[in-house]
Amino acid sequence: MFEDNNLWFLIFAVLPAIIYSLLIYNKAPKGVVGTKPMWSYIVIGLLSIQILKIIHFLFPNIHQYIELTPVLYDFGNGILGFVDEPTTYAIAVFAFFQVSFFEEISKWFALRVGNAVRGDTRAGIDTPFAVMFYSVMIAVGFAVFENIHYVGRAMWGDLKGVDVNDMLLIRSLNSVVVHMLSGLFMGYFIAIGRRCKNIFKHAGYTLLGLFVATIFHGIYDFNLMKGTVESDFVNFLGLHFHITNNIMIIGALITAWFMSNKLIKMSYNNKGLLR
Repeated sequence: MFEDNNLWFLIFAVLPAIIYSLLIYNKAPKGVVGTKPMWSYIVIGLLSIQILKIIHFLFPNIHQYIELTPVLYDFGNGILGFVDEPTTYAIAVFAFFQVSFFEEISKWFALRVGNAVRGDTRAGIDTPFAVMFYSVMIAVGFAVFENIHYVGRAMWGDLKGVDVNDMLLIRSLNSVVVHMLSGLFMGYFIAIGRRCKNIFKHAGYTLLGLFVATIFHGIYDFNLMKGTVESDFVNFLGLHFHITNNIMIIGALITAWFMSNKLIKMSYNNKGLLR
């Protein structure tokens, strides 16, 4: 009963993101963020995938209508044929729009749902750091669900040649962190915007946060989708890490540290627009 199950895969898909969340929680000044809201935003982040499914239902294959190019393939036994493949431009549209933008806007919708559930319409209910923190928790929930999804695909044979354990390790150290950083960047600018009484500045900061999160997430995905060669990766402890992406992640983590410290020191000096 307990041997023929995937419990350990489930635990490993969930645990790293939770550990990261608790590390950020411990960085927060005492009383700034609460554990109950933290877990509620993570759960709502899990549900944000349903928002993404609706968006994908409305706009299923935008990138396929952008630009394709015929590529000559050798199918074996002397059979040659042309197959339409997406160009670099089409791949960029897929990475930045079909994947990154749709996922980040799904997280933003989920954040709004979480705010509404908490009754987050009263001025001053959250500090700037708390706003950013709860945005990251939405991303944590999304990343956890995505991990479970990819584990299932690997086990069902959709990802041929992919070892589930290696995939989870890479995702825990890369993809989960990218999702959390994207949520942090979006939450940072939303927190700044909440200090603005001017509705246009408020909306502008929110859009800026969504834009920065999308670009960061999109660059990471594009680097993996555009076609890679062996020199793009470095082997560390038997795992292949994309060099450019990991340099970008390290730089983003340093930037996130400064952003977090800035918001910790910041307090609202006006009522703002908490929406």
